[in-house]
Amino acid sequence: MKTKSGGILLSTIISLATAVASASPTVTTSFAVEGSQTQHRYLQSFEAPPTSMAVPTDIDNTTSSQSASRHTELSTVYSGTVESTHGVTFTLQNTLADASLILTGLGLNVETSPTTMSGAGIIAGAEGQCRVKLYTRSSQDWTLALDTSEVVCRGPEVETLVPDALFLKYFEDNWGGARRLKDHQNQGRQRRMQMGSGEEEMPGYPLVIDPGSSLEVYVVVFPVEGDTSGIQPILLSSTGTSDGALYTSDSMLSLYEGSSIVNGYLFDAVANGGSDTDIPSETKPTIFNGAIYYDKLSNSLSLSDYFKNLKYSLQPGSATLGYLGCDAELGTGYLDSIGSYGVMFDLISLVPQDSSDDENVAPMSKYAEIYGMDVYIRNEVNTSIEIYVRSNGGTEYMSYYEQTGQTNIAENWDLIAKGVIEGRGPDVGTPIPPEAWFKNVVLKPGDYIGFYVTVLDDPNLRYRKSDLAEGAIFSEDGNLGIGVGRSWGQYPLAGDGSDTYFANREFSGSFRYHAHEGICQSAAPSVAITSLAPVSSPDGMCVNSNTLKSTFQDGTGSYGALFDVVGKVAEIDWNAANQADVVVYARKGSWFGFQNDRDAWSHVLVNTTIFKPADFPNRDVTGPYISPEHKMTSGIIPESAFEPLTIKEGETWALYVLTSISDLRYTMGTSIGQVFASSPEIDILEGAGAADYPAFGSGSPEHGGIEYTFYAPRVFNGKLRYDYIAKCPTQAPSLSLAPTPARLLTTSVTYMFYVQYGPEIPTSAVPSDMESAVRGVLNGLMMDKTNDLNELVVNDGFFISSVSAGVVPPAKLGYLCVPTPPNLCTPVSVEVDGSHLPSAPTEQVAYYLYRQANTLPSLIDVNGYKIVYIGKKAVETNNEITLSGVPGREMGVSEQEFFAQALQDFLNSQVAADPSDEDGLQIISVSVDGQVIDTASTVARGQRRLESSNTINVKVKGQYRPPPEIDFGAIVEDSINADPERMANELKSPRPEIDGNDQTALTTNSDYFQEADVVGSKEIKEEIPTVIVLEDTTNQMKGTLNMMAGVVGVLIAILAAAFILRPHRRAAIFGSKSNEGTYLHTQDVDQESYLLDEKRAYRQPYHGDIFRENSG
Repeated sequence: MKTKSGGILLSTIISLATAVASASPTVTTSFAVEGSQTQHRYLQSFEAPPTSMAVPTDIDNTTSSQSASRHTELSTVYSGTVESTHGVTFTLQNTLADASLILTGLGLNVETSPTTMSGAGIIAGAEGQCRVKLYTRSSQDWTLALDTSEVVCRGPEVETLVPDALFLKYFEDNWGGARRLKDHQNQGRQRRMQMGSGEEEMPGYPLVIDPGSSLEVYVVVFPVEGDTSGIQPILLSSTGTSDGALYTSDSMLSLYEGSSIVNGYLFDAVANGGSDTDIPSETKPTIFNGAIYYDKLSNSLSLSDYFKNLKYSLQPGSATLGYLGCDAELGTGYLDSIGSYGVMFDLISLVPQDSSDDENVAPMSKYAEIYGMDVYIRNEVNTSIEIYVRSNGGTEYMSYYEQTGQTNIAENWDLIAKGVIEGRGPDVGTPIPPEAWFKNVVLKPGDYIGFYVTVLDDPNLRYRKSDLAEGAIFSEDGNLGIGVGRSWGQYPLAGDGSDTYFANREFSGSFRYHAHEGICQSAAPSVAITSLAPVSSPDGMCVNSNTLKSTFQDGTGSYGALFDVVGKVAEIDWNAANQADVVVYARKGSWFGFQNDRDAWSHVLVNTTIFKPADFPNRDVTGPYISPEHKMTSGIIPESAFEPLTIKEGETWALYVLTSISDLRYTMGTSIGQVFASSPEIDILEGAGAADYPAFGSGSPEHGGIEYTFYAPRVFNGKLRYDYIAKCPTQAPSLSLAPTPARLLTTSVTYMFYVQYGPEIPTSAVPSDMESAVRGVLNGLMMDKTNDLNELVVNDGFFISSVSAGVVPPAKLGYLCVPTPPNLCTPVSVEVDGSHLPSAPTEQVAYYLYRQANTLPSLIDVNGYKIVYIGKKAVETNNEITLSGVPGREMGVSEQEFFAQALQDFLNSQVAADPSDEDGLQIISVSVDGQVIDTASTVARGQRRLESSNTINVKVKGQYRPPPEIDFGAIVEDSINADPERMANELKSPRPEIDGNDQTALTTNSDYFQEADVVGSKEIKEEIPTVIVLEDTTNQMKGTLNMMAGVVGVLIAILAAAFILRPHRRAAIFGSKSNEGTYLHTQDVDQESYLLDEKRAYRQPYHGDIFRENSG
C-alpha cells in the first residue's frame, strides 16, 4: 500500500470476513434485496439558466418545438372545416396498467375570422390573442382544468399552442398543493389533492388520467377583451366516422372521436358569456384537430414536485432547483491510454430508492443535479465539443446501452452542452465553460442516464481502455457512479448501423453536481463511518480512524493473499472449519518478485488464532447465502494481536495474509497493480492468491519441496482499519451516512405472449394476471438448482427487481391471433428487470432469461388461460473453427477474448440484415471452450517462426424472435464458410481507434493471427446413435450382444482416459503446479515477461508500480 498524504498508523483490528462452509462445497454470495436500479425511469430534463425561479412574464408560444420537445405528443390533423363556435369534445384513455399520465400542453386548429365590429380591414386567418378554457370529467360533472388569456391564435391549418408554461402557471395560481399519486399496488388507497399545509383535501387534479381510465375533454376558445386584432376565434374539427370510435393512439394514450358544439355551452354557460336558456347543439362524430402533450408520471412523485421540475426546465440559465444541500465533484482521474472523437457511458445514482409510504417524505431531498463537467484534452488546442444525454424522445432519460437508436443522435439524445473549449494539456481536466452548458440534469435515486461526450474537429478527446465489463461501475463517491462505456472513432455518427464502436472504455473527466440535503453528507471519496472522538495532538493535528473495504464478493480462494497498499488494513473472508491460524507479513515495497523470499518480509504484524463466531449462519439450515454483515464480522483479529505499523506519505507496503485453512477468500482481478479500492489516505491494489501453506521455506526447492503456486491477478477480500494524522475538526464529528450500496447492474428482457381466454374475463385483467404469473414462475426457477437462473442467484446475487405487463398493439407483432369463438385473444408483453452484480455481464443474464421462454407457457397456471409464447428466444450452438498459419501453441487468455469478440462482430455483420431490427437474429456472446493444436503440417515461413493449425471449439449464443424457426448451428457454420477471407482479415487487421499521435489499438492481440487463414467451420452436433434390437429366442445371441456391449464400454473408457491424459487437457481440467500449467485469467507472477508497448519497444516487467500506457 502507498500513502497519499500525511502518514498511516496500522494499529488496527484486522477483521477477517470468514464464511464457514459445510462438508459440501458452497459459494458465498452477497446481494442486495432493495434499491434495485432500473434502466428506464421518468426524469425531467432542465434547461440551463441563472438565478430567478419565476416563470418569465412573456411566454413564447409562437412555436411548439421547445414545449413539445419536453413531452410526449399525440397528434391528429389540422385540415378540418367543421366550425365549433362553442367548443369541441373528445375522449382520452390511458392504456397503461401501472402509471398515470398528465396533460401538460395542447395544440389547437383555430379559425381567426374577423368580428362584425372589427371592420373590413381584418383578414381571415390573422394572428391574435385569444382565451382558452379546458374542462375535463371522468365520471361526474365537468371541472375547469385551465383558463388562460395568454394564447396566440394563429389561424387555420397551423398549430395554436397552449404551452406547458401556461399549464404550470394555472396550477400554481389555483392548485399549488402536493398530491401524491396513487399506489397502484394498493387499489384501496384513495387519490387526493392536498393543499400546501397537507390538512385540507380537495378533488383530484383534473388533468391526471389514472391507469386504465378515460377522461372526457371539452375545449372552448374566446376573444380577449381589449385585444386590438379584432378576431373571432373558432375551433375547427373534422368529420368523423363513428361516434366514440378510436381515431389514433400510441403506446400509452388513445384518442377517440367526439363532437362539435354550437349555439350554447355544455358547462358554465353564464361564466362563458352565454345564457342558461341556450341549448347547445352537438354534431357527432367529429375528430379533434390538434395535439395532446403529456407525460408519464412516477408513482412516487407528488404533483408539486412534478410542476417544480417543469418550472425549472423553463428557466433560461443554470439555476438549480433551490433545495438545500452541498456541491460535490466525482472524478475518474486523468490517466489515458487512447483517444478519439467521442465516448458513451452511464452516470448512475447509487442512492437507494425510498420505498416508504410516508407522504411527508420529500423525494427530491435525495436528488443530485449535474451542473458542470470537465473532460480530458491532452493537447493544448481549441476544440469544439458537444455533450448529450440519452432520451426516449420525451422527458424520460435512459441508459446509453439501449442499442436501438443509439447512434441516431438527433432523435434519441438531448443536447446539454455545446461550445469551444481550450485544452489545458496533460494530467488536468478541461472544464466546460458556463456559457456552453445549456441544461442541468437531475438524477433521482436509482436512475441510469447515458452521456455522450464528443469533440468535432480532431480526435482530441482522451480516455482509457478498461478490463471491466461494459456497464460496470469503475468510479463512485457514494452518491453517483460512472460506468464503463464505449468510444466512437468519428464525428458525426451516421446513425444507420455502420458506425464502429470500441469497448470497453473508461471516461476520463469529472462531474460537478449539487447534492440535495438528504444525500449531501455522503458525497465522499470512500464509505463514511461513525468517527471517533478526536485525540489532541500538537499544532492543531488530530489522530483519526478510518476503514477501507475492498470487496466481499469472493468467487475463489485458497490459503493466502498478497497485495499492495498504497499509502493506506484488513478484513478477510474465509470458508471452512471452526478456527484458523492467521499470519500477516509485511514488507516495504511491492510483493511482486518476493512472494517466495522469507527474508524480504521484515515485519510480522499478526500471528494468532481466530474462531468462528457463535452467530455465524449454519448453511445446512439457512442455505448457501451469507449476508455481507456476517461476512464482514466473521473473523475479527483483535487490536491486541496486531503489531502497529507506520506508513509514511508516498510509501508502498505489501501485506501477505495467510490462514491455516484453504478458505481465505479473494476475487478474480483484472490487472496486477491496478487500484481496486481507494480512500483519501490509502489505496488497495490488486495482487495474487497463494495456493500453499505455510509460507516460504517448507515449500521451497531448497527444502526438497516444489515452488509455491500463486494465482494472479486476485483481489483481497477484506477491510483495513487504520489511524491517520489530519487537522482537527472545528466541532465534534457526528454520525455520517450509511455505507455505499452494492454496485448492481440491471438487465431488462421482454417476454411476449398470445393469451386466449373466455368472454367472462375482462381484458383489463389479463396484463396484471400475466405479470403476477411470470414473476411467480421466474422466482420458482431461480430456486431450481438445475436452472441457469439459480446459478446467477448463487454466483452473482441476481434477483427480479421489477415486472410490468401491458397489451401489445397487433401491428407491432406483424400477425394476428385468431381465437376459438367465443373466446378472446390478447397479445401481452411482460418486461422483466433483473438486478445483479457486475460479475455477470448483461448479455449473459439476458440469454439465461430468454432461455426460459419456451417453458414459460407450460409453467404459467392461470385458470381459463391458454398461452402461446411469441417473443424472443435464446439459441445456442457449438462449432469448431480451424485456423491455419498460427503459432504452434494455444491462444492465451487475451487472445481468446480477442478472437471471441472478433467472431461475434463478424457473425453479427453476416446474419443481421437490419442492425436496427430488435427482433432479428443477434449474436450476444462467443466463448472459447477448447483448442487442439495440429503441428503435423508445420512449415517454416521465412525462418521466422513455426506455424500450425488450431481447431477452436466455440460456443455461440444468440437471440431472435420467430417466425421463422431457424437452424442456428447451420447459420453460424454457413456464415463462416461463406466468407472465410473476410473473417481472416478481421483477425489480422482489426479497425484501430484513432489516436491523436499514433496507432496502437489491439496490436498485441492480433499478433497471434498475423499469418492466420480460416480453413472452415463445422457445427458440432450431439448425435444419438440408433440402436436396432432384434428379438432372439436363443441365449447364445443374448450372450453375444452382452459381450459386444462390454467391448464397446472398454473402448470408450480407454479413449476417454487418453483424452483426459493429454497434457493440455489435464492442465485445463485439473490445473497444474508446474510453471507450464495453464490458468485461465491468471498472470504468471514467477516469470519475468517483457511486453511490447505501443512504440514496439520492449519494456521491463512489473515490479510494484503500475505501468501507464501512454499512447502518444
